[in-house]
Amino acid sequence: MVDELTGSYVDDLLARGQVRTAGVERALRAVGRHWFVERFWVGEREYECAVEGDDGWAEALGVVYSDQALITRRDDEGQPTSSASQPSVVAMMLEALDLEPGMRVLEIGAGTGYNAALMAEMVGDAGLVTTIDIDADVVAQTRRLLARAGYGAGFLPVGGGGGAG
Repeated sequence: MVDELTGSYVDDLLARGQVRTAGVERALRAVGRHWFVERFWVGEREYECAVEGDDGWAEALGVVYSDQALITRRDDEGQPTSSASQPSVVAMMLEALDLEPGMRVLEIGAGTGYNAALMAEMVGDAGLVTTIDIDADVVAQTRRLLARAGYGAGFLPVGGGGGAG
Protein backbone atom coordinates (compact mmCIF):
# COMPACT_ATOMS: atom_id res chain seq x y z
CA MET A 1 0.00 0.00 0.00
CA VAL A 2 2.76 2.48 0.95
CA ASP A 3 4.70 1.77 -2.25
CA GLU A 4 1.61 2.40 -4.38
CA LEU A 5 0.81 5.64 -2.52
CA THR A 6 4.41 6.82 -2.78
CA GLY A 7 4.49 6.09 -6.49
CA SER A 8 1.24 7.98 -7.12
CA TYR A 9 2.41 10.86 -4.93
CA VAL A 10 5.67 11.28 -6.85
CA ASP A 11 4.01 10.67 -10.23
CA ASP A 12 1.57 13.49 -9.46
CA LEU A 13 4.40 15.88 -8.53
CA LEU A 14 6.19 14.94 -11.77
CA ALA A 15 3.06 15.45 -13.87
CA ARG A 16 2.56 18.93 -12.37
CA GLY A 17 6.18 19.87 -13.07
CA GLN A 18 7.17 20.29 -9.44
CA VAL A 19 9.70 17.48 -9.70
CA ARG A 20 12.04 18.07 -12.63
CA THR A 21 15.26 16.24 -11.84
CA ALA A 22 16.18 12.61 -11.31
CA GLY A 23 17.81 13.36 -7.94
CA VAL A 24 14.66 14.86 -6.44
CA GLU A 25 12.49 12.12 -7.91
CA ARG A 26 14.78 9.40 -6.55
CA ALA A 27 14.82 10.97 -3.07
CA LEU A 28 11.03 11.33 -2.94
CA ARG A 29 10.58 7.71 -4.00
CA ALA A 30 13.16 6.49 -1.46
CA VAL A 31 11.97 8.33 1.67
CA GLY A 32 8.60 7.39 3.09
CA ARG A 33 6.79 10.51 4.32
CA HIS A 34 4.67 8.41 6.68
CA TRP A 35 7.73 7.63 8.83
CA PHE A 36 7.94 11.31 9.77
CA VAL A 37 4.36 11.97 10.90
CA GLU A 38 3.14 9.92 13.83
CA ARG A 39 0.27 12.22 14.78
CA PHE A 40 -0.97 15.12 12.70
CA TRP A 41 -3.91 17.37 11.97
CA VAL A 42 -5.52 18.67 8.83
CA GLY A 43 -7.80 21.47 9.94
CA GLU A 44 -9.29 20.22 13.19
CA ARG A 45 -9.20 16.55 12.17
CA GLU A 46 -6.57 14.51 13.99
CA TYR A 47 -4.88 11.46 12.47
CA GLU A 48 -2.40 8.91 13.71
CA CYS A 49 0.04 7.15 11.46
CA ALA A 50 1.89 5.26 14.14
CA VAL A 51 0.63 1.68 14.04
CA GLU A 52 0.45 -0.25 10.80
CA GLY A 53 -2.73 -2.24 10.49
CA ASP A 54 -4.88 -0.24 12.91
CA ASP A 55 -8.28 0.98 11.72
CA GLY A 56 -7.08 4.47 10.81
CA TRP A 57 -3.86 3.43 9.06
CA ALA A 58 -5.12 3.45 5.47
CA GLU A 59 -7.01 6.72 5.87
CA ALA A 60 -4.03 8.43 7.53
CA LEU A 61 -1.70 7.20 4.78
CA GLY A 62 -4.02 8.60 2.13
CA VAL A 63 -3.76 12.02 3.77
CA VAL A 64 0.03 11.75 4.30
CA TYR A 65 0.54 11.01 0.60
CA SER A 66 -1.59 13.91 -0.60
CA ASP A 67 -0.27 17.33 -1.53
CA GLN A 68 -1.08 19.12 1.69
CA ALA A 69 0.75 20.45 4.70
CA LEU A 70 0.20 18.48 7.89
CA ILE A 71 0.15 20.17 11.29
CA THR A 72 2.49 18.14 13.49
CA ARG A 73 2.53 20.15 16.73
CA ARG A 74 0.06 22.29 18.64
CA ASP A 75 0.55 24.45 21.70
CA ASP A 76 -1.46 24.18 24.92
CA GLU A 77 -4.23 26.32 23.40
CA GLY A 78 -4.41 24.09 20.30
CA GLN A 79 -2.72 26.56 17.95
CA PRO A 80 -0.46 25.03 15.28
CA THR A 81 3.24 25.47 16.04
CA SER A 82 4.85 23.14 13.50
CA SER A 83 3.96 21.33 10.32
CA ALA A 84 5.22 19.00 7.65
CA SER A 85 5.42 21.18 4.57
CA GLN A 86 3.22 20.60 1.54
CA PRO A 87 5.01 18.07 -0.71
CA SER A 88 4.88 20.29 -3.80
CA VAL A 89 6.65 23.02 -1.81
CA VAL A 90 9.23 20.51 -0.54
CA ALA A 91 9.87 19.36 -4.11
CA MET A 92 10.29 22.94 -5.35
CA MET A 93 12.72 23.75 -2.52
CA LEU A 94 14.77 20.64 -3.26
CA GLU A 95 14.85 21.49 -6.95
CA ALA A 96 16.05 25.02 -6.11
CA LEU A 97 18.82 23.65 -3.88
CA ASP A 98 20.30 21.71 -6.81
CA LEU A 99 22.04 19.28 -4.44
CA GLU A 100 24.63 16.88 -5.78
CA PRO A 101 26.37 13.85 -4.24
CA GLY A 102 29.05 14.84 -1.74
CA MET A 103 27.66 18.30 -0.90
CA ARG A 104 27.38 19.30 2.77
CA VAL A 105 24.04 20.72 3.94
CA LEU A 106 23.01 22.76 6.98
CA GLU A 107 19.26 22.90 7.58
CA ILE A 108 17.89 25.46 10.02
CA GLY A 109 14.63 24.17 11.48
CA ALA A 110 14.64 20.41 11.95
CA GLY A 111 10.90 19.88 11.70
CA THR A 112 10.03 16.20 11.44
CA GLY A 113 13.29 15.20 9.76
CA TYR A 114 11.63 14.36 6.42
CA ASN A 115 13.45 17.08 4.52
CA ALA A 116 16.77 16.10 6.11
CA ALA A 117 16.25 12.49 4.99
CA LEU A 118 15.41 13.66 1.46
CA MET A 119 18.57 15.79 1.36
CA ALA A 120 20.64 12.86 2.67
CA GLU A 121 19.38 10.75 -0.22
CA MET A 122 20.37 13.48 -2.65
CA VAL A 123 23.89 14.05 -1.28
CA GLY A 124 24.47 10.34 -0.69
CA ASP A 125 25.43 10.39 2.99
CA ALA A 126 23.42 11.29 6.09
CA GLY A 127 26.66 12.46 7.71
CA LEU A 128 26.75 15.36 5.23
CA VAL A 129 23.44 16.76 6.52
CA THR A 130 23.17 18.70 9.76
CA THR A 131 19.75 19.88 10.85
CA ILE A 132 19.33 22.21 13.82
CA ASP A 133 16.47 23.61 15.86
CA ILE A 134 16.13 25.76 18.96
CA ASP A 135 13.37 23.57 20.44
CA ALA A 136 14.76 20.58 22.38
CA ASP A 137 11.48 18.68 21.91
CA VAL A 138 11.71 19.11 18.14
CA VAL A 139 15.31 17.90 18.14
CA ALA A 140 14.33 14.82 20.19
CA GLN A 141 11.42 14.10 17.86
CA THR A 142 13.61 14.57 14.78
CA ARG A 143 16.18 12.12 16.13
CA ARG A 144 13.47 9.57 16.93
CA LEU A 145 11.73 9.88 13.56
CA LEU A 146 14.96 9.75 11.56
CA ALA A 147 15.93 6.58 13.43
CA ARG A 148 12.44 5.11 12.91
CA ALA A 149 12.83 5.68 9.17
CA GLY A 150 16.30 4.14 9.09
CA TYR A 151 18.22 7.43 8.89
CA GLY A 152 19.44 7.65 12.49
CA ALA A 153 23.08 6.78 11.90
CA GLY A 154 25.17 9.67 10.73
CA PHE A 155 22.66 12.47 11.23
CA LEU A 156 23.41 15.31 13.56
CA PRO A 157 20.18 16.94 14.73
CA VAL A 158 21.46 19.56 17.17
CA GLY A 159 20.13 22.41 19.26
CA GLY A 160 17.45 22.88 21.85
CA GLY A 161 17.41 24.40 25.25
CA GLY A 162 15.53 27.52 24.20
CA GLY A 163 18.55 29.43 22.93
CA ALA A 164 20.40 29.48 19.67
CA GLY A 165 21.20 25.86 18.73
